[in-house]
Parts: sequence; C-alpha cells; structure tokens
Amino acid sequence: MPVRSTKYPLDVSTRYPENVINNLPNVRARDRISGLVVHPDTDDLTNEVLYKLLRAVWINSHTTLSYCDVIDLAQEAAANAQKDTDARVAALDQRLTAMTGMISALAASVDTLTAFFGVTIPAWINKQEIEQGDEMGIVRRSAAELDIRISLDFVRQQPGFGHEDVVSMNPPAGSLVARGSTVEVTLNLEG
Repeated sequence: MPVRSTKYPLDVSTRYPENVINNLPNVRARDRISGLVVHPDTDDLTNEVLYKLLRAVWINSHTTLSYCDVIDLAQEAAANAQKDTDARVAALDQRLTAMTGMISALAASVDTLTAFFGVTIPAWINKQEIEQGDEMGIVRRSAAELDIRISLDFVRQQPGFGHEDVVSMNPPAGSLVARGSTVEVTLNLEG
C-alpha cells in the first residue's frame, strides 16, 4: 500500500485542495480575547468559541468533500481504463476472427495437399486387410489403393495374435506418409 502524506486527501483532490481550507475568515484579535467561553455580560458563547466550532465544521466538511473528490477521480480513472480495455479486447477479437479465417483456409490447403501428396496409414488388423482393405473398404483401405509399399516381417506364435495378424507397423497406424512410401509390417505366423 502506498505511503500517504499527512495532508491526504487535500494534496490529491483537485476541487478541494488544502489552500481552500484556509479561506474561512479570521476573527479579529480583539474579539478572540474579550472572553474565554461565555461572554460575561450576555451569557452567550464568545466569538472565540464560535469561531473554533465553525472552523472545525469547515475543516471536517472540506476534508470530507476532498475524500469524495478523490473517490470521483478514482472512479473516472477506472471507467477510462475499462473503456480502453474494452477497445483493446474488441480489436483483439477482430484480429482473432481474421486469423481464424486464415487458419481455416490454411487447414483446407493442408488437407488438399495431404490428400494429393500424402496418406494416413490405416490401423490394419491382418494381412487380408493390407491386401484388400476392410470388408466395406471404407475405414481401412488397402495398401494398393493408398499407394503404399509394404515390407513384411514375420514372427512366430506371438501371444494374443492370430495367424497373419498385424503385430506392429513402422511408421505406426495414424502416421501421415507420402504416397509411395514403404511401411514395415510385422505379421504373426502360427505355423
């Protein structure tokens, strides 16, 4: 928290500064010494007492108004900061909208290039799918349809795999490769 001066808020307020607090007219010196508290002839409060009461009210009122002015200044600064933030957010939103359009166009271009130059390796289950694709030819197309060359390796009696089931592929299923690339496939043989 910042250290404030002993004159705060009078040193911050623009409408109620410290020099205005001293504008209360002074009591003449003769009036201040004519009696202490009560005038001996009239039993009324003396000018000195009235002056001190009035001055205390004046100073407290002025200080209170100073605090209100400082609050107004802070609210105005916060409102201006909010307007500035709103404008910056709107500009950023416009930029993001433009970038989203550019990214969508770029993604479409990449998809087109990928379809033309590259293919994604399917998760073939067995040798038959590598050669012919899945039963419907929709999910896992054959290596020939995708223009992928296959290099076969074999292992014998791998637990959990049937005859001519795919044990592993390099690069693995889901990888993007150029058409004409070679994929190393390891198949299980039971015999």
